[in-house]
This record gives sequence, C-alpha cells and structure tokens, in this order.
Amino acid sequence: AGYRTGVIAKLHVNPLGDFAWDLNASKEGGRDVARAAALAGALGTVTDVRPVLDGLLRAFSKIHRTVDFSDRFTGEAEPRFRGEKQDIEEMIGNLVDNAGKWAKSQVEIAVDIRMENDRPMIVINIDDDGPGLPPEKRAELGKRGVRLDESKPGTGLGYSIVKDLASMYGGRVSLDSAPIGGLRVVLDGVFNHASRGFWQV
Repeated sequence: AGYRTGVIAKLHVNPLGDFAWDLNASKEGGRDVARAAALAGALGTVTDVRPVLDGLLRAFSKIHRTVDFSDRFTGEAEPRFRGEKQDIEEMIGNLVDNAGKWAKSQVEIAVDIRMENDRPMIVINIDDDGPGLPPEKRAELGKRGVRLDESKPGTGLGYSIVKDLASMYGGRVSLDSAPIGGLRVVLDGVFNHASRGFWQV
C-alpha cells in the first residue's frame, strides 16, 4: 500500500494539477484497478462518508480559493460505504476537484440515501455552476485521457478512473445538467451488488 499515501498529501504534489494521483502510467493505473477489484469482494470494511467529504472540502477550499464548496446530507441515517476509505476518497475527490476547476464560484455536493429494490442506496450529486457540458459531449468524457478543454490543468484520466473504480464496487457514474447552471455528476450504485459498495450499511 506504499504507493498511495492519502488524498490530503497527494493534493499538493501532482505537477499536472490532476487529482488522479498521476495515474498516467498504465501499469500504475492497472495496479489501482486490480487493488479495487480485490477489495470489492472483501466484506467487513466500512467507511463513514461524512468525515471523508469534510476532509476533501477543507482541502479543496484551499486549492480552489474562489469557489464556495458546500455539502448537504439528507436522510435520517449516516451514509456508510462498504469499502476502503482510500477508494471512496479517490472517487469523490476526483469529481469534486474537477467541479472546482470548472465552477465559476460554487460547487454543491448532496449526499442522499434512497431506496432501490427495497434496499437503501447511497447517491452523491456533485453540482457546479460552470459552463456545463452538452449531452453530445458527455460520452466523450468517459474515454480514458480525453480532455475537452486543454486550458484546464490535468491529464483527463480522473473521470475514467472514477468510473473504473466505481464499477469495481458495483457503482456507476452519470452526467446531467446541474440546477445551478453547470454540470451534475451522479455517483451511486446498482442493485445487483447488495453485499458491498454503494449500498447503505
């Protein structure tokens, strides 16, 4: 586990300005995916989502200083992810960092617990008030290394890495229009992986 030391440390050392832990080397990216696949089948590891998100927002508020980050939790139960802290941290972190890069002044994160197939499931919406992304461009964003605007720092790997990692946990990532004017990214689960991942514990 020595190749990754946690989100807060890594936020300050990537020269590309990309929150993907510099995963532009295929063997390192493959190692992360293999690690996630192994962990996805392991039961018993549970991570509270709220403290993970609190730490990320504190860090990104210092990096994207002109952007106001806010979060909102709904539901009576505290959201708990069945999986490693580093993995949920990486998934949310990549998406929040990208929202911060594109936002004019505002990023809103909403964490909800919804019922799917009679089971509670965690749903995370990440909204920004940036320029948004037309529907015809959204499919391109899922291709590894694709960058839709070279003016923004980064490798373009972050979104595809989130998709890969989420799928290992039975999760999914989708894109929509945000009510505040920019892009909404939704991170949630699917209902045939009830033993792990985005199902509320």
